[in-house]
Amino acid sequence: IDARLPASIEPAAGLIQSDPAALAKVIDSLLGLLREGDPAAQNCVTEHGDMLRLAMGPSWPAFEMALQQFDFEQALSLFGAALVRTGRTVQTTEV
Repeated sequence: IDARLPASIEPAAGLIQSDPAALAKVIDSLLGLLREGDPAAQNCVTEHGDMLRLAMGPSWPAFEMALQQFDFEQALSLFGAALVRTGRTVQTTEV
């Protein structure tokens, strides 16, 4: 399996395992940007894409498509659902 994984995934996988605080910071930042409908969410995803792709799993393509179409509400919904499936508690709306 390792031989078939793209090399770009390895550093991100290591970061997720070795620095969960870094992942949590990226997740919190992206959640805030998506809630605000801020196009800077695309920059965040570009900068941290490998880590986020691993965190989101199979929801990544639909999330990425929604983000590219500036459908931040859909992207937030997909992002939140993917994170909940991985065991994270996520609030996708303002209280």
